[in-house]
Amino acid sequence: MDGQAIPMSQQLDHWRSIHQELTRKLGSSKAQIHISKSLFVLIIGSNDVLDYYGSLEKLHETGTPRLLIFWGAQLGCTPEKREELDDP
Repeated sequence: MDGQAIPMSQQLDHWRSIHQELTRKLGSSKAQIHISKSLFVLIIGSNDVLDYYGSLEKLHETGTPRLLIFWGAQLGCTPEKREELDDP
């Protein structure tokens, strides 16, 4: 991908495909046990954290119990929030 970001919606689609494949190969119970031992690491730009909250909920609903999320700056320092604070 040469440094291009993959949209979160596409990443969720990829995860759903992987989840279905694991379930098909291992069976539902063993797939869920395998997933429950996994750590999902996300690196999100600070401006995107608020936009991706719904996507993160969908990811968690698929049985991903451990999410480790990194983002750049404090949420109040995101460009979107700074613009809101600057508006009178």
